[in-house]
Amino acid sequence: MIGPGPRAKHGRATFEPDYDFQEDEIAKAYASSGENLEYLGDWHSHPDGSFHPSETDVRVLRKIAGHAAARCQNPVMFILSGGPQWAASAWRLENGRCIEIGVDSIPAEGRNVRAKKPRRLRLIRNVWRVLW
Repeated sequence: MIGPGPRAKHGRATFEPDYDFQEDEIAKAYASSGENLEYLGDWHSHPDGSFHPSETDVRVLRKIAGHAAARCQNPVMFILSGGPQWAASAWRLENGRCIEIGVDSIPAEGRNVRAKKPRRLRLIRNVWRVLW
């Protein structure tokens, strides 16, 4: 996971990452992996909002899909929405359209099942798995 970057712009209903920072970090991760990592997509929150992707979200996914350096024709967007009760949704771009894919929460092997904080996310067979 790559952070927003030092020049990212954060607002209550808007966000613009530091694109140069993110591209550099993704390129470094790709190179250090022996060109074995794959870019999966993006994530963000919609506080007090819908779990559906906005038009801006769809444009971002299309931009990622069209960016040759991303090597990701079908990027995924993970959205946490709501508050105070949060919900998770995940979407994949297919043929220019966002298709909802499942989100499931499962405990990771060897972890305390009662842990409160998710440790990592994994996409398994089109379902996001929140590993505890």
